[in-house]
Amino acid sequence: MNGGFVPVSYDLIGKTAVVTGGAKSIGKAIVERLVASGAAVHVWDRDQIELKGVVSTKVDITSRDQVTHAINMIVDRGLRIDVLVNNAGYLGTLHPFDQHEPA
Repeated sequence: MNGGFVPVSYDLIGKTAVVTGGAKSIGKAIVERLVASGAAVHVWDRDQIELKGVVSTKVDITSRDQVTHAINMIVDRGLRIDVLVNNAGYLGTLHPFDQHEPA
């Protein structure tokens, strides 16, 4: 036994997952768990990832055109996005809090 720890797993066989920012760190761990659960995983990141069962596409998530193109690539293959993990972050230009635009 591993100290009572039971890894979380789901049956995602036949499901398509997209993970933004999935090439490194927490995103990569999420990708690995989804693959282990049987999902076909697409990673959208500025960096590429080499992992069995993963399609890695260079996507700047701040670009609506690039995101639209990446979605169309999946849909054109006859797939749908069943799981979306929006892990990528973009802070923009850093300013003191009270200087940020409310929008």
